[in-house]
Amino acid sequence: RHAEAVQTVQHSSMIPRLLLFFSLTGVAVSIIAGGGGGGGNDDHSGHYSHSDSSDSSDSHEHRPRPHRPRPPRPQPGRPPREKTNCPANWLLFERPQGNWCAQAFVATLARDPAEAQCQALGATLTGLQSSLERQRLAEAARLLAVQYNIAEGAMWVGGRVKPECTSPSACPDLRNSFYWTDGHTQNGTEGFTWEVGNPALEYYYLDHSIGVSGCATLVFARNGGAVSFWPGFVHGLLDDVWCPAQVRMYACGKLATLLLFLSLIGITVSIIVEGGRGGGGYNDHSGHCSHSDSRDSSDSNEHRPHPHRPRPTRPP
Repeated sequence: RHAEAVQTVQHSSMIPRLLLFFSLTGVAVSIIAGGGGGGGNDDHSGHYSHSDSSDSSDSHEHRPRPHRPRPPRPQPGRPPREKTNCPANWLLFERPQGNWCAQAFVATLARDPAEAQCQALGATLTGLQSSLERQRLAEAARLLAVQYNIAEGAMWVGGRVKPECTSPSACPDLRNSFYWTDGHTQNGTEGFTWEVGNPALEYYYLDHSIGVSGCATLVFARNGGAVSFWPGFVHGLLDDVWCPAQVRMYACGKLATLLLFLSLIGITVSIIVEGGRGGGGYNDHSGHCSHSDSRDSSDSNEHRPHPHRPRPTRPP
């Protein structure tokens, strides 16, 4: 019986040891299997290297490929919005280099004071890029002549003689002796359509120190036809005069802008989009955002700690 008892004790003590052995064996197998096996070794760089070519090829098949950023897809260019907004009653001149606004005004001024009046409006004395622009501006002057009962006259525009054209002999091609000063109108001969015999580049007969007639005006007539004051002159053509002379009108021009309501729509959409990202919350001026959605309220109650309630005492 004593021998049987000893054998029973030895058998019972072996069971935990066997369990420990099998546990350690399982852990070792898991480590080997997780490490990939096949004689790999750790190179302390975070990567596992393999010496077996077959295992290496298998591991490359299952190894995730490095992320390579895709090249950005070409986005179709959005055409810029056309600027077509002019001040009230101004003319819109559609030009390839950008739209232009122009308008005629009534005032008896010399050339430089007329330019100052335009600058006060954020504009300058306007140039004329085409015959159509010249005709439209002449019609605007004619309507003002009817309104203010002016029979005929001249209107300052933004044309000046070229610096090198100090006399008719200095510039044999007189019809190409002027340029536009507004910085926007393209120079050329199309916008310069002169009265007969002009530009003359004449010296002022009373004072030659004034120089030649180096500033451009647009002739207008209330009847839209011949001008009686200057024989041979007609409504809507250019004439060169001395810059200190005073004439009855001046014409200003400036760049067109975007329509105001389109800008307001863009601002409104931006405000709505930015406001919509907040999930409908509103600021209660305490640094916290409160919500009116009942579902948000119920969700917040789930995570809110319950108040401590003392347990009732048990009866003895």
